[in-house]
Amino acid sequence: MSTGTSASPAPPKPAPSGPLAAVDGYKTYIAAAGLAVTALIQGLVQHDWTSALQSLMAALGALGIRHAIAKSSPATAKTS
Repeated sequence: MSTGTSASPAPPKPAPSGPLAAVDGYKTYIAAAGLAVTALIQGLVQHDWTSALQSLMAALGALGIRHAIAKSSPATAKTS
């Protein structure tokens, strides 16, 4: 007995456009690098080690979440 619904593949995503298209796929890495630099400044220049550790943990957390999402999402073919 059929329920009338069938699984159809999702339509392909359009190519990224706009001001951030050049860094598509690298935005999380850029943000994590910014947080790491912020942690260095907070720790070494301002001597605020608590905030430095929080910034560093936020950077590592962003990278961990990005890795988990990339690992769980199906592979997609790149179009040139």
